[in-house]
Amino acid sequence: VHDATRREPVASADTAGPADSLHALVSALVVKAFAERIARERSGWATPSVPRGLPAIAAYFQGDRDFRHGDYDRAVERFDRVIALDSAYAPAHYKRMLALVQLNPGEAQIRSALRAAGAFRERLDPVSRQLLDAYETLVRRGDLELADRAMRDLVARYPGSVDAWFALGELQFHFAPLLGTPLSEAEAAFGQAAQLDPAFAAPVAHLITLAIARDDDDATRTHMRRYLQIDSTSVLAALVRAGDTLIFRPELGPRVIASFPNRPRAFLENLAFVASEFGRSPAERSVGQRAVDVLWNQAVGRDEKARAFRMRLAALLGSGRETSARAFLGDAGRAGVPRTELDRWLVLGGTTALPDLASDASVDVAARRLAVARDDSIVDQWLAARWFTGRDADLAADLTRHLRQYLHAEPDPLPMHQSLVDDLEARERLAAGDTAGALATWRRATQRFSIEQVPFALAASLWPLRLTRTRLAAASGRHREALDASESFVRIAGFVDQAAWPEVLHVRADAALALGDTALARNTYAQLVQLLVNADGAGVATRERAARELERLTSKPVPDR
Repeated sequence: VHDATRREPVASADTAGPADSLHALVSALVVKAFAERIARERSGWATPSVPRGLPAIAAYFQGDRDFRHGDYDRAVERFDRVIALDSAYAPAHYKRMLALVQLNPGEAQIRSALRAAGAFRERLDPVSRQLLDAYETLVRRGDLELADRAMRDLVARYPGSVDAWFALGELQFHFAPLLGTPLSEAEAAFGQAAQLDPAFAAPVAHLITLAIARDDDDATRTHMRRYLQIDSTSVLAALVRAGDTLIFRPELGPRVIASFPNRPRAFLENLAFVASEFGRSPAERSVGQRAVDVLWNQAVGRDEKARAFRMRLAALLGSGRETSARAFLGDAGRAGVPRTELDRWLVLGGTTALPDLASDASVDVAARRLAVARDDSIVDQWLAARWFTGRDADLAADLTRHLRQYLHAEPDPLPMHQSLVDDLEARERLAAGDTAGALATWRRATQRFSIEQVPFALAASLWPLRLTRTRLAAASGRHREALDASESFVRIAGFVDQAAWPEVLHVRADAALALGDTALARNTYAQLVQLLVNADGAGVATRERAARELERLTSKPVPDR
């Protein structure tokens, strides 16, 4: 068998048998010449299995190709086809789970996919089996550091496994703010995956983003060209082309923005996330805000409206547009955003360092509505308990007791729910004067996450807990801890994280100054001034204070460290 493009032999096989068994002989040759070789390359394992029958084999490798080209919806369909033809073929269940993860599924979907893959774990190759174990542990326990160690160990033992390197890169890229790891580690992992499998598009897509993050235009161009050689039809390919125009031909940017109403939601959400996280200027970030505006204008149904509202309000708060945020909150109710979503934000404004979004009386009414949710939403009861602590001791105690009973009774509670209960315990410790105990509890609480919800859910990134820890550490003179805690906001793990930027970046800059790190303080104030360039209401005062501090620091020489 020859590769027609490279004009070189890639495999050989022979067989023998009676003439009336031609179909079986050809099938055996295909398995020997193609399927087993490709399976070895994908898994890094010497003796992988393949599904039964040519249709199942074809569907499996087509699904694998779709996955590697960034077409995750079609990959899921192909793996469903394999499972229909060979229901006990473990790699199809496993690869279906990997493809589904890329589509930001809900909690029920990802857990169902994990159960299906886990039912056949003993039939997986060792690399896939251990990767599945790591995914299951991550979803059930939410321990990012444990998953990071497991995946590092896996690539050390199986350095030829493309899937292991990609999984490590995904973890380190998407959860770097929460892990505290530099992006260079994710870049190294994706680089290895791309080197081992040059036709794998997803690592190259991440390498594009990482090159943008470090302002490396040459690498950005190179990775973009390489990506489009692999994949030219997926949503990611459309994003790459749009990014190329916006970055390198900004004069054509208005054409890209004008196309937003005709783009799929996945395109707009991904663009908004990247622009918020890595936008290098107000102009670049404004492109992401335009994408969010289109998401809001086109949202239909309760869930879409709630998600688009959440993204738009977070973007307004993150850019210091406090007056605009309050006005939008009022408009959102009339536009059909669920009352519960509005109430959650009112209570968040009253229990975090976010700007107050309503009067105390209005927040109290909202919190009482959330309090009666009971089994409907753990997040709602947690928010209500936060609000009533110090205001209605009996109701706060009742809500906290109910949440603890739920955790005790639930056989497999979400990691986030345990963290929210820990948050209430930390607040109890703080009220009792135990600052050290409160900080220790918040540190523990912010080490476990319901990872499938982090990107777009309201509180799954635990940003209210991380913000409270940052502010308390600074207020109690623990400036090093304040810096460590605020580091998780420099990039965003969840889109909503940016709502805390005006507050947390001020605390971070002040902590840096207290520790004598003038350069970090200056850079942080400069970032804050840039973020708040279009601020309104009280956000203007926040920007002006940061500008004054920046001017003062800029006029001084940076001391040697």
